Amino acid sequence: MDAQSQPITHAENRARFDRFIADLAVRFIDVPTHEIDREIESSLKLISETWGFDRGALAESDVAAKSFVVTHSWVLSGALSSRGFTQDDVPWLTAKILRGEVIRVARRSDLPEEAAKDMETFRFLA
Repeated sequence: MDAQSQPITHAENRARFDRFIADLAVRFIDVPTHEIDREIESSLKLISETWGFDRGALAESDVAAKSFVVTHSWVLSGALSSRGFTQDDVPWLTAKILRGEVIRVARRSDLPEEAAKDMETFRFLA
């Protein structure tokens, strides 16, 4: 077996990820204030394309309104985008976020059964 056909180890994967995050962070050094939003959306595009997602978004929680407002997003051409949704639209996700849990979901189909409402909301957005 040559070096190119060797399986990637967890340590190598982690090192790649760490380099990716460091390279991403460097993009924000010395970015003028008026260009921050553009750089965030450009970074969302890079993240999404790197991991094969058709969209990427950052959302801010509005506790008083019990909603999430998407502040920055990138969407693959032809995909629908949303600028906001309520906590009632994504109750499973909301509960996890409010508990400070890390959530990793690459596809709607990866959501557990208890996230049925969230899945329906994401189906509407996609």
